[in-house]
Amino acid sequence: MNQRESKDLRPFFNPKSVALIGVSRDMNKFNGIVLKNILEVQYRGKIFPVNPYAEEILGITCYPRVIDLPEIPELGIILHSDVIHIMENCAKKGIKNIIIQADISLQDETSRNHIEKQIVELAGKYSLNFIGPSLIGLINFPGSFTTSIIPVRDHIARKGKNADRASIGFMAQSGGLAGACGWWAPSQGISFSKVVHLGQEYPGSIEDEYFLRYLMDDPQVQIISLFLRRISKSLIRTVRACAGKKPVLYKKCGRPIGTKELSGAGALEVTRYNDLFEIAKAFTYCPLPTGNRIALIGPSSGAIDVVLSEFKKNNLKIAVPSKSIRKQLITVLQGTAPKRCNPVDYWPPPRFLGHEVGKVHKDAADLLLSDGNVDGLFLVLEFFHEIEFDLMILEPIKEKYPDKPIMGVLIQAEEDGANRVLEAATELKIPVFHEPERMVKAFALLHEFWKIKQSMAKNGEIKGEGD
Repeated sequence: MNQRESKDLRPFFNPKSVALIGVSRDMNKFNGIVLKNILEVQYRGKIFPVNPYAEEILGITCYPRVIDLPEIPELGIILHSDVIHIMENCAKKGIKNIIIQADISLQDETSRNHIEKQIVELAGKYSLNFIGPSLIGLINFPGSFTTSIIPVRDHIARKGKNADRASIGFMAQSGGLAGACGWWAPSQGISFSKVVHLGQEYPGSIEDEYFLRYLMDDPQVQIISLFLRRISKSLIRTVRACAGKKPVLYKKCGRPIGTKELSGAGALEVTRYNDLFEIAKAFTYCPLPTGNRIALIGPSSGAIDVVLSEFKKNNLKIAVPSKSIRKQLITVLQGTAPKRCNPVDYWPPPRFLGHEVGKVHKDAADLLLSDGNVDGLFLVLEFFHEIEFDLMILEPIKEKYPDKPIMGVLIQAEEDGANRVLEAATELKIPVFHEPERMVKAFALLHEFWKIKQSMAKNGEIKGEGD
């Protein structure tokens, strides 16, 4: 893509006014629920429903035809199957931005090809910006707008308006997965800022790369997650052009065509679909580590070994504390520390008292994170009620070392205790995982992105000196 080219996508995410053409009075239909969703997220712009058989829907005045609208909406959403006739009427009215959400995928191939051809011709004739057809829609929680035809819950929308935690810009080549973001949210208070269903690209339609650039430039998006079935050259170019600006996680389904090139451009591949969101919370809550040397605290050599078994494949190392720190750790552990003092295995505790176990965590964490040989801390959480402690005891540690990541993994814990730990960790913005593999991978990707940023900064400095 030419670097000078750009498209104004604001009307798609935050329009001042929107026309819902072919909206139904039945809120149980796809073309009805979109209006309910817009109201659920408390959209503040003007809404113009178009339905020749209704005078009003949900208390909002309806118009029989597009030409009858009292003003030109910034965005038109086509919800009726008569796509070509409606699209041309939108163009004649002066509507320049169009989302075709009407589903034409079930029509026979001849009819579908004819509609697709006419869409492209109309877009070129009237200089229209469009995406679709057969789209689930978009979501912009912070901007209180959605075009989704899948239910959007108000409690999910409220989460999406929390600027500190609504960090994810999600682009999915799947309507079902994109649409689910309206009624589902990731763990530990993390939420979506923007969601885009990427449909089939047509000549003249807004390409995926423009949406990726939009999310890259959006200050409300901290991390971008991609679910991909295909990887285009333009997507690779855009990731490469924006490398180091924001982390891009991706999961590719099917054959790994293009994954090597996309990773080489600076995107970070994950193994499982939910990694797109679980690892995203690490990017949301943690600073980028400048190294790969890890300290660990846990109550069981077995649990600690489960975590350590993932280190080599993720290029992490066990930190070696300085002699001074080791000496102090031996005091904290009342002489029971192993020679290297990392991992800190505090089993057996002198007594089954949670506050004493908590103090060991606090004191050991303070010492380990103060050491220049330690780049991050893993809390290996395995406990029963008698040794459970309030994780909020680590609040001053989190504040004292803002540049070093702290992560946790729940290996085994009684259910109510685990819930309390997750609640406290969420308040502290400490990501806690249920699988050690995911925690280790999350740290590795954080460090990998730090290296990408360093490389981009270095290259930029070199380029600047030569200009």
